[in-house]
Amino acid sequence: MPSSSLDVQLHTRFFLRCVNILPHQYTPNDSSRLTLAYFGVCGLDLLNTLYTDTTPLRRLNWIKWIYSCQIPGGFRGSPSLKLPSPSKYDPPHLAATFFALTMLIVLGDDLSSVDRDGILRSLSSFQRDDGSFAPVVFEGVRHGEVDLRFIYCASAIQYILHGSTIDSDRVVQYIRAIRNYDYGIGQAVGSESHAGLTFCALAALKLLGKLDDLDCKDKTLHWLLQRQLVDNGGFNGRVNKPADTCYSFWAGGSIQILGFAHLVPISENRNFLFEKTQHKLGGFGKTPDTYPDILHSYLGLASLALSNEHGLNDIDAALCISKQAVARIRTLPWWQSHLEP
Repeated sequence: MPSSSLDVQLHTRFFLRCVNILPHQYTPNDSSRLTLAYFGVCGLDLLNTLYTDTTPLRRLNWIKWIYSCQIPGGFRGSPSLKLPSPSKYDPPHLAATFFALTMLIVLGDDLSSVDRDGILRSLSSFQRDDGSFAPVVFEGVRHGEVDLRFIYCASAIQYILHGSTIDSDRVVQYIRAIRNYDYGIGQAVGSESHAGLTFCALAALKLLGKLDDLDCKDKTLHWLLQRQLVDNGGFNGRVNKPADTCYSFWAGGSIQILGFAHLVPISENRNFLFEKTQHKLGGFGKTPDTYPDILHSYLGLASLALSNEHGLNDIDAALCISKQAVARIRTLPWWQSHLEP
């Protein structure tokens, strides 16, 4: 039977295995190695074992590796491409830049080697006329899918670097335009409401200081609360879908951003994670009786951290990293020179 409590060392060993070597099934994600590394490193940080179960030299080597992915205007997803660096065929990616910056903060780096001015200058070039963001810009042209995740990444990048290059009013207008009749938020106008995308929208607005510009938040809250299933206590991402580990965070984090975390029945969601999706070798699977993977394992911990699970660091819902890491952001030179009142 799965354990009904958090075994910190069990999960630590899982994440250490992940940052050492991943199964061959992850090979198709090689161009997104920064993303995979983020879940592993930040998972250890949530478990509060990053600084006890890894050596200073190892963490320094991770920092150097992250910087090896830095190119003009941001970070690329992996240093593996056999192209000269920088290359116009290997442009910076918004998601990679977000994962790189957050990982560096978690690892205790002071970001002194980050090209802050260059990243902030290029950030506005990713924003489309409708307020959404493209993931990459190639030869001055925005490319890639329309996806709320990139609004979130851009907002988090600007927050960490303490800049003001995003047109936040256009972001608000875009999110209002794609909000559905049920007050959940989907991918585009008329698309189905989705808890992960709703999180991206709410977290982006929170980081931009624009959350209060979204009206009818109580109705969005109602839609989010309906994502928790009565039969097992887990959360789904869309209407009539099964519970899934990651939505325990996407929905739970959204509810916390809105300021109503106390409305979530914690014990039911906790039982779903520990009794249904936690694996005996550590980590969490997507759904009951599935093998653990690094994304769902991190988001399972993140969900538990929302409710102050014993053994985990507290988490900042909007940035999806520990509060102790977020506190380091406030010590960065550009934050110290422009402290918020």
